[in-house]
Amino acid sequence: MLDDVNKIMALTDFVGQVLARQGLVIDRIITMSGGAIQENLRLDYSCADGEGGSLVLRTDAATLVAGSHEKADEFSVLAFVHSAGIKTPKPIALCLDVNIIGKPFILMEYLPGTTDFAQIRAGEKREELAIDLGRELAAIHRLSPTELSFLQPHTPDPVNSLIRQYRNFFDQEGVVRPVAEWAMRWCLIQTEYCCSSAQTLVHGDFRTANYLVEGGELAGILDWEFSGWGDPYSDLGWFCARCWRYGYEDTPAGGIASRASFYQGYGAVSGQEVDPARVKFWEVMALLRWLVIAIQQGERNYSGGERDLELGLTGLIRPLEIEHMLLEMTAPSFWTVETQGKIVTPDQEATASELLSELLSGRSLNFWAREQVILRQLGQQTDYDSSGCYSFGPGAEGTQMAGQDKRALHKTIRISAAFNNMILKDSALGDTVPEKLERSDETSELITLRDKIRSSDYDRKGQLYQFLLRGSRSRLQVISPASLTGYVALLGDERNDSNGCP
Repeated sequence: MLDDVNKIMALTDFVGQVLARQGLVIDRIITMSGGAIQENLRLDYSCADGEGGSLVLRTDAATLVAGSHEKADEFSVLAFVHSAGIKTPKPIALCLDVNIIGKPFILMEYLPGTTDFAQIRAGEKREELAIDLGRELAAIHRLSPTELSFLQPHTPDPVNSLIRQYRNFFDQEGVVRPVAEWAMRWCLIQTEYCCSSAQTLVHGDFRTANYLVEGGELAGILDWEFSGWGDPYSDLGWFCARCWRYGYEDTPAGGIASRASFYQGYGAVSGQEVDPARVKFWEVMALLRWLVIAIQQGERNYSGGERDLELGLTGLIRPLEIEHMLLEMTAPSFWTVETQGKIVTPDQEATASELLSELLSGRSLNFWAREQVILRQLGQQTDYDSSGCYSFGPGAEGTQMAGQDKRALHKTIRISAAFNNMILKDSALGDTVPEKLERSDETSELITLRDKIRSSDYDRKGQLYQFLLRGSRSRLQVISPASLTGYVALLGDERNDSNGCP
């Protein structure tokens, strides 16, 4: 982004004015880890008097995900929570002048520490860290930011509102996702959780990788671009959701610790005992939200000026994993279905309709359509050579991927491989992609299936669930270790990160 000498000079002048320092020079600009939606740069500077320091410049990536704040609003949130005593970097300056670096940005305090999951998990005080995280989250939920008028007004019925948004998104995409439809119906059936437990300030992206740890202790909460009014359990569920455990199921609180420690810290500050069932409900809602975001992330690889293989793989890999997680959490035995005041038990389920019978009889709908498109696009975007080095796009032969991009890609595929090994080891499907991906134009049948799920015709139907489960396992083979051979070959032996490339 800052590869233009004029931009660097303009930024240097701006920082000098903000800090009121003479002879300030920016010595180094370092891209910081993370930043899938935002770009974060560390600016190391020195002054004529011999003193120096570091700041963080935070700005938008080339394309945004719906719901993230503009920089002026994010700055206001940062200023508010920092003044309220929340552990977060101090915001120093907001720049809306696009003539400096080409877009608005925030300058904030640089806090030492790491957001790296592997380093945090390697720490010896993870349970204590989870307690601190719970305490800090509860402190956030006690705030009443009435002066932040730009925040969307709260709704007493957040679940229905969110599901309407998700359904509209899928409909506009033009791709029917039966698993997501099944999971959304499950959420709507849980009527005791559809109304808010309370309305508070929520962080909106409270998870491992969005906080800093220094010396095993919590140093700061980062990335407030999704903050707003909401149900506090949405933050609790987001932190504990399976998608943010990075494959470590034994530590469900952020992939680093037990629920008990996280809940203990939260309860100590909130004064309320955490309801585990409500958290798990919001974990399902979190998976649905992450499904939408993952699809949006993948689309950013093909639009808006971004060409990023990690984003492209996110759009391919994550939705398949998320849908399987959704099925595991919404099995028929986990449903509470009320019909005319009576509980419908599994043995009272009605006979499947004609459409469902046809699906179960072996007719193959095209669940592969989206994956076929993404695989073709990624294939055109990425070239490989026999040494395992790789380049991007036509005419890019010999261009090596940056080490940071390679590590991010490595992590993406490693998590995917671990997830697939866990799912496919008990499956009779094996771990290779079917020789032929089924092609079908039966869009009308998928739309009919979607509409019947939405209308509650298939609530808790075990037959449909098994059909969706088989389809999910089949589609997961697209990203099984065997199927990802081309991408895994890029990364080389995990023990030799050089991969033989210069």
